[in-house]
Amino acid sequence: MATCVDREAVRHARLHAGYTGGLRCGNRVPGLVSIGSEGRKHPGSVRIGIFIAVFRTFFPMFNAVSTFPAERAVLLRERAQGAYRLSAYYIAKMTAEMPLNWLNPSLFIIFVYWMTDLNSDPANFFLFWVLLIINVELAVSIGMLVSAAVTSPKKALVMVSILVLGSMLLGGFYVDHGNIPIWLRWIQWLSFIKYTFGSLATTAFDDNLMFDCSENSEFSVCNDGTSQISGHDVLDQRNIENIPVVYAMVVFFGIIVIKFATYFTLFFRYKPKSPTY
Repeated sequence: MATCVDREAVRHARLHAGYTGGLRCGNRVPGLVSIGSEGRKHPGSVRIGIFIAVFRTFFPMFNAVSTFPAERAVLLRERAQGAYRLSAYYIAKMTAEMPLNWLNPSLFIIFVYWMTDLNSDPANFFLFWVLLIINVELAVSIGMLVSAAVTSPKKALVMVSILVLGSMLLGGFYVDHGNIPIWLRWIQWLSFIKYTFGSLATTAFDDNLMFDCSENSEFSVCNDGTSQISGHDVLDQRNIENIPVVYAMVVFFGIIVIKFATYFTLFFRYKPKSPTY
């Protein structure tokens, strides 16, 4: 029994070490890429927004996948002994890990936001920061739900990979909605990355943000003789609905629903053989 627990702990440590190393490398990418860029001459920072939405979703979710399987044996034994209620364990688990889940994204956005020359309005920065933390919490919640539902870490990783890649492809950012078959287009509204990126993009690209049109611009507004375009024009070109409140509310209520679903999944999937409360 102790040997199995030790092996799970070593496996978890290796996964966490790989996660931390990849996270440190990825944190530097957007800032380094943006050094020496053209800044306000072209709204290329929308691509940085896509990177932030995907990167800050990808790693927290994969890290959360290993949350429950490593503690399965201990949790089953202590629930069988009636040591504590499952609700107490679940709330304590979420509360203890929440500051750690928020720390790295906070340090990331404090530096990367200004390095990538996004909206310089301080109010927009703090709103962007809050929304990023909420989106990270959504990613962690999804990862914990998969972790509770699938007791095998390998199968859980495969499931999360399919979920993230499918959400990226069907969210309308890598594949234009017009190129997606009509009978599949409704799936975009199930893509959590659509709401993640939508909330961040509509905050960064407001009507007060102006860009100079570059030569051979991809934005159709620039081809009509206009020398500048607004953040709203950028959203229109990317087919992003300018409904920031809706995006944020969907993410917020999604977190609540998923956390309740995770609790009930734990209750039935991690139920000991002997009766307990």
